[in-house]
Amino acid sequence: MDFKKILKLGKKSSMRARITGINIKYLGSMHEIDGMDIKDKVFEIKVPFQNKSGSDLIADHIKRPDLVLNGVKLSAPFELVDVHPDLPINVPYMSKAEVIIHAAAPDVKYSGPLTIEFLDRPEAPVRIGITKISLLRKNKIADIEESATILKAKKGQIFKRDFQLYSVVNYMDFVEEISVNKPFSIAGTDPNTPFQISTKDSFIISVLIKMPDFDYTGPLELHVE
Repeated sequence: MDFKKILKLGKKSSMRARITGINIKYLGSMHEIDGMDIKDKVFEIKVPFQNKSGSDLIADHIKRPDLVLNGVKLSAPFELVDVHPDLPINVPYMSKAEVIIHAAAPDVKYSGPLTIEFLDRPEAPVRIGITKISLLRKNKIADIEESATILKAKKGQIFKRDFQLYSVVNYMDFVEEISVNKPFSIAGTDPNTPFQISTKDSFIISVLIKMPDFDYTGPLELHVE
């Protein structure tokens, strides 16, 4: 999945969240960078990394180990969308790197800190076996052909999927809410709900779907209310 195309997901609206400070946690150390006001569903955080310690007496010409970033976790209620460069990220000694994180803001207004934890060891992936993908609305069910797939993903990873809604809706219908069956959950949609089906021939919705934290085999159902 190409997550990098969804940075500007959603239309701008009133402020969704105010991050008072961003705590960066790695190998037991904590550093803080400035907070920010969030208006869009998906937003960007740039985290500078420098592999150099001035806290000891070791001469700079003596090489020390690379910093290795194998995973990223965000504190609730924020959700991780993607990380650039792709993980794992190696930062050699005396080098710098900028890690760009795309995160999804909560649907309810939030004011407070955000903690970003960088993991030095990779997490075991979860195995997701999707037997089929279906769209459901009232008494309509539309199965997507050849949608069965097997994925290996990080716990709680978010992926993007586009759906043609005209399989279950009609022109000028109103859509109040989009949901998915458990153990999946919705991290966001484009357009944001509620919305009206305003084009006659095609209406595509992009959905950010959060993976479960454990192995799963079964259907993925998109419920259109």
